[in-house]
Amino acid sequence: AQDFGLHGKLGKDISTSTVGVIGTGRIGATVVRHLSGFGCKILAYDPYPNKEVQKYATYVDLDTLLAQADAITLHAPGLKQNYHMIDADAFAKMKDGVVLVNAARGMLVDTQALVAAVESGKVGAAALDTIENEADLYYRDLSRDVLPNRDRSVLMAFPNVIVSPHMAFYTAEDVRAMIFNSASALLAFSRGEDTPFEIRA
Repeated sequence: AQDFGLHGKLGKDISTSTVGVIGTGRIGATVVRHLSGFGCKILAYDPYPNKEVQKYATYVDLDTLLAQADAITLHAPGLKQNYHMIDADAFAKMKDGVVLVNAARGMLVDTQALVAAVESGKVGAAALDTIENEADLYYRDLSRDVLPNRDRSVLMAFPNVIVSPHMAFYTAEDVRAMIFNSASALLAFSRGEDTPFEIRA
């Protein structure tokens, strides 16, 4: 924890990198916009291209993104068709030493394939705010419990993998917005007014 040496810590300038963004809905589009300020080349994949994103990124097919990106960040929804979209075959198409970020849904990544990719060096680093089978693990103190998730323990044992407890959303600003929007939507609904947060089945 207190190794302040430089060995093994050489970084890579993002301005010379290619970043792949998978999923360009509201969150993915925001990521693309912020990334554009760093001067990196941005590739995007989404079945439904976003015109705003096209100002900053080039849409390509998934295989092209996997093959060309130095870093890949996932922002796709947890739909059935996206289950294990990042599997052993996907890792095989990636550059050696690729950086993988998942702040979307754990089911997007085949955990066993990810472990193998980290062990082989195919994945040089991973930042995971969500993993498979994380239900009932987070948002409470389990420091004295044996966790029923061996994959999480394996991932956390790697020095080049960061696993956080699905809390990328947890900022003071976002919590305030969730409370305000929820209360505003309830009041609007009670008055028979339209609300952008209503879900109609």
